[in-house]
Amino acid sequence: MDINSIFNLFGGDDKKYTDEPPSTIKMEDFEKTPTYKVGMYKKLIMNQHVFQKKLINMFKTPEDDFGMDGMEDVGEYIAHHRAWSYIKDCLIDDEVWKGSLMIQHDDYLDTALKLSISFFEEREEYEKCAHLVKIQKYLKDSLESKS
Repeated sequence: MDINSIFNLFGGDDKKYTDEPPSTIKMEDFEKTPTYKVGMYKKLIMNQHVFQKKLINMFKTPEDDFGMDGMEDVGEYIAHHRAWSYIKDCLIDDEVWKGSLMIQHDDYLDTALKLSISFFEEREEYEKCAHLVKIQKYLKDSLESKS
């Protein structure tokens, strides 16, 4: 039985109904958008503790010969630097970035920014801190202007 023949009985175009619908945006293209990048930044920072636990469990041996003392620090370092790779492209003057920040703005994003600023401040990576503070200030100013 041909499904296209059945649907063609009802008229309409000769569209094949077994074809997948065209997508409006491909995943590769979506991953380049500011909305995706802000969301990934927030997700990575807020879930860093889960990542740290998985990292420890991955390297832990039954004899515990491998020292686990620094693994939490390694997990935190990886999470923050990976998150940074998403938020470093943020352009505060760009309308698309502004809109993306406002769409994603919630307590979790505020917390993620505070955690990142603290993390990079401890490591004296002040350029990163300055960038994150600009984002934080933009969000705060936008929230105050709405009130």
